[in-house]
This record gives sequence, C-alpha cells and structure tokens, in this order.
Amino acid sequence: MLFLDPYGMQVEWTTLQAVACTQAIDLWILFPLATMRLLRNDGDIPPGWRRRLNALFGEEAWFQEFYRVGRECDLVGHVERLEKIATFESIGDYFLRRLRTIFPAVLDSAVELVGSRGQKLYLLCYALANPNPRATQLGLRIARHIVEKL
Repeated sequence: MLFLDPYGMQVEWTTLQAVACTQAIDLWILFPLATMRLLRNDGDIPPGWRRRLNALFGEEAWFQEFYRVGRECDLVGHVERLEKIATFESIGDYFLRRLRTIFPAVLDSAVELVGSRGQKLYLLCYALANPNPRATQLGLRIARHIVEKL
C-alpha cells in the first residue's frame, strides 16, 4: 500500500507509471485540485505551468480536455477565442481516466476533500497495480468500504 500526499503538483506521471509497473502496490493518492488555478480563462498558459501540467498528467492532451474554441461576435464579425471549460469535476474525471490507462483497476469515483471554508482542495483516488482479478475485486471492495466511511 502506498499513500501519496504530494506537495502541490510535485508527483509526476512517471512516478505513477513506476508504481503501476510493480503490479503489486495499491495506491491512494491525493490529487491536487489547485491545478484549476493554473488554467487561465483565455488558455494563455505560461510555458512553465504548461510543463508542470504535462508532467502531472503525463501528456499534453489535457489542454484539449479543458479548453474549446468559442466564437464571439464583435464589430468586424466572428472571432474565435479559446475558453476554459474545465471544472473541478472534469479535471477529476480526466485524472481518473488517465489512471485507468496504467492501472488495471481504479475506484469509480474519488472522494472530494474540502478545506475549512468549503474550498475544494484534493481528490482522494484509489488505484490497484495487481492485475489478478481476485485481487482487483477484493481491493476495490475494501476501498469502497473505506470511502463509504469518510
């Protein structure tokens, strides 16, 4: 069992891949919802922030998930602009889908952890590296039981 409580977005995707490759470790990870603050409304993300998000998600496709091209009318006609469509929920769903690409089993939903003022801070996610179906069923059953008690 491994519990990852990263400082911000310091756990890179390559670390999660290494855990998945063991085929022996159950993983609980606190995924930082602070990623939302890096997603500017206009999509103009500084290169350093973009690199950090690429390392966190293990790919650049997060950008297409969190932004779309919108059309606006102005005095000269239609103008296309990027607009953020990401929500806390869509970011969490995307992270869980990414986990499913490397782990044999991932708990269907994550537990949302909030701060004292109700602000969304983390998602508590569970993934199993053991590909054995019996181990997977048991691990998911135990994780669901734990999540129900939170």
